Amino acid sequence: MTPHDLIAAFKTVADAPEGVARLRELVLELAVRGRLVPQDPNDEPASVLLDKRTPEPGRTAATRARRRSSDHSTATDFDVPFQLPSSWTWYRLDQIAAYNGRPNRAPGEVAPNTWVLDLEDIEKTTSRLLTRARIDERESKSTKSSFKKGDVLYGKLRPYLDKVLVADEDGVCTTEIVPIVPRPGVDAHYLQLSLKRPDFIENVTRQSYGMKMPRLGTSDAEASHHPIPPLAEQHRIVARVDELMGLLNRLEAAHNASHGTRTAARDAALAALREAADPDQVETAWTRVSERLNDLCLIPEDVPPLRQAVLELAVRNRLVTQDPKDEPESVPTAEGYAPAFSVPPRWQWSSLGRICRFIDYRGRTPTKTSHGTRLITAKNVRMGFLKDDPLEFIDDRAYANWMTRGLLRYGDVLFTTEAPLGNVAQLLTREKIALAQRIITMQPVKEIDPAFLKTALMSPGMQDSIRARATGTTAQGIKAAKLKLIPLPVPPLAEQHRIVARVDELMGLLDRLERHLREARVTQAAFAAAAIHDLDA
Repeated sequence: MTPHDLIAAFKTVADAPEGVARLRELVLELAVRGRLVPQDPNDEPASVLLDKRTPEPGRTAATRARRRSSDHSTATDFDVPFQLPSSWTWYRLDQIAAYNGRPNRAPGEVAPNTWVLDLEDIEKTTSRLLTRARIDERESKSTKSSFKKGDVLYGKLRPYLDKVLVADEDGVCTTEIVPIVPRPGVDAHYLQLSLKRPDFIENVTRQSYGMKMPRLGTSDAEASHHPIPPLAEQHRIVARVDELMGLLNRLEAAHNASHGTRTAARDAALAALREAADPDQVETAWTRVSERLNDLCLIPEDVPPLRQAVLELAVRNRLVTQDPKDEPESVPTAEGYAPAFSVPPRWQWSSLGRICRFIDYRGRTPTKTSHGTRLITAKNVRMGFLKDDPLEFIDDRAYANWMTRGLLRYGDVLFTTEAPLGNVAQLLTREKIALAQRIITMQPVKEIDPAFLKTALMSPGMQDSIRARATGTTAQGIKAAKLKLIPLPVPPLAEQHRIVARVDELMGLLDRLERHLREARVTQAAFAAAAIHDLDA
C-alpha cells in the first residue's frame, strides 16, 4: 500500500463513522501480516532469532536448556489468526521479551526529576504521550515499576484502551503499566505495533479478569503469540508505519479544522436566526440558512441545533407575524415571577398549572399482560412523539381500577417526570390507552392549542426551566406541584395555530434533511468498507 493509496482511501473513509480509526487499524493489520513492505530474500529469517539470543541472566545452563526446548514451539501449538510470509515466525511473548522485566522501586528509591508515567498520561488508541511529569511534581507513595529507554510500556489495566508506549528515556511508572524488555533481534517499536494490533487487543480483552477494572494477567500476556519478521524488515515496517500514521494525523487534522470552520459557520448562522428581531428578519435569516444547508449540515448531528432554534423562535413570537384582528389571549395570568423575555401586547404570561388540568398517576403500575389495553410508559414517550416500542398491555379489569383519575382525550400532552425527565409528546390516537407512572397528562384549557403547548414545552428555554426545578442528581425528577408553577408565554389562539403550522413546516424540512444525511452516512459507510476491503485484499 502506497501513500497515494492511503490518501485515496482517506478521502472515501474519513467522513464515515470511525473512518480514521479504521484506517489506523488497517495500517497495523497490514504491518503485522507482512503486507506493508516487500520481503527481502537476503534478510536473515526470524526463525533463527532464538538461537542467537543472549543468555538470560540468573539462569543456569540446565534451566536455559529446558527453556530453549520449550522455546521452539511451532505455529501448530495455537490457533493461527493469519498466515505469515515464509521468513516470519510466530513467537510467544515470553520468547522474545521479558514481561515485567525491570525491578520495582519504593517511593524513597526514586531520584528527583525522574520521569514518572501514569496511565492517564497516555492517550487511548493512539498511544500519544499527553503529559510528561517528574516524580517531584506528583505526590506518590506507591511502589513504582522502573523502566529503561527502549522498553515497551504496556497498559495492562483495561487493555482495550490500547495504551502502549516505547520509552524514550529512563523512568518509573505505575504498576498497572508493565515494562516489557525486548530481546536482541526484536525492535521495540515493532513489538509496540504487535501489541496494538486489533486481533491481539480482542484476545487480551477476552482474557482480562476483574469486572470494574479488568486487567491482563501475567501468564496470559506471556503466552500471547506475536508475528515476528526478520529484524531488517521490522525496521522497514516501523519506518513505513510512522510515515503512514503521520500522513493520517495530518489529514485528520485538516479534516478536523474543516469541521471546526463549518461548525463555527453553522453557529453564526443560528445566532443570526435567534437574534432576529421580528418575523421578517427571521425569514431573511432562515432563507440564508436554507441556501447553505448543504454546507452547514453534512452529518445528522448538525440538524438538532437547527430544531432547537426553531422551537425557541416559536415561543418568542419570531416565527409568524402578529395579526391585529386576533383576539388577545385571556388565560389566567401567572404571578410572582420575572418574565424571561417581553411578549407582544396580545400575548400573555401564564403558568402550566393555570392553563392545564394535570392528571398524575402514582403508585405501582398494574401487572403487564400479553394483550388487553395498550399501556404507555415513560419509555414510549420520546421528545416530540410516541414510540410504539415497547408494546405493552394491562388487562381490562386493571385498566378500570387504575385509570380512575380522569379519561384521556385525543391531543392530550404527555410529559415524563423522570427517567427520562422532560420528554413531551401528544396522544394522537382515539383507542383506549392506559398510562404508567412517571407520566403526567396535561389537558389544556380551550384557549390553548395542545400542539402549541407541546411545542413550547420542547423549547430550550422551557426545558431549562424544567431542569432548574427538578431534584435529584443521578436521576433527576420533577413533582407536579413544581411543574405547575413554570411560566410560559401564550399568544392568541389563532396565532398559536399559525405558529404550530410554521413549526411543522420547518420541522418537516429538517426531518427530510436528517433522513437524507442518515441515508448518506449508510452509503458512505458501505463505500468506506469497500475501500478498506480493496486495500486489504
